[in-house]
Amino acid sequence: MTDDSAMLPAQTSPPIAAAAPTARVRLRADVLIPLLLSLLPVLLYLPFVNDPLDADAGVYSTVARGILHGQIPYRDLFDHKQPLLYIWYLLSFLLFGEEAAALRVLILFHLAATTVMVYWCGCLLLGSRIRGYLAAAHTALSNLPR
Repeated sequence: MTDDSAMLPAQTSPPIAAAAPTARVRLRADVLIPLLLSLLPVLLYLPFVNDPLDADAGVYSTVARGILHGQIPYRDLFDHKQPLLYIWYLLSFLLFGEEAAALRVLILFHLAATTVMVYWCGCLLLGSRIRGYLAAAHTALSNLPR
């Protein structure tokens, strides 16, 4: 009979430096990196916050102001867009005032949230955090005003 233990490689515990990252470090990376990526479109969009509205945004804000002052959309003011768009503009006016910059402040929050959501979707659909980071970075860099 042979001794099977002699044929097995020696089992040693891995050194501490080669240990897998702890859950705490992984959690920091999973939260911190997407948050930093979400700040990227905000920082890139900030110089454009005080730009004048384009023609479409002007129409949307006119309808939203009309709603704010008691007018009824599609009867008193008309545009062919869905009503949620006007409610979005109305919310911005209520929170930040009736200025062009107020609309853009809400857009900054939207850009940050979209970047984080694209990271999560990228991780789930593409199968790795690195691909999620790349998808979020692409989203962050591609939402600049024209």
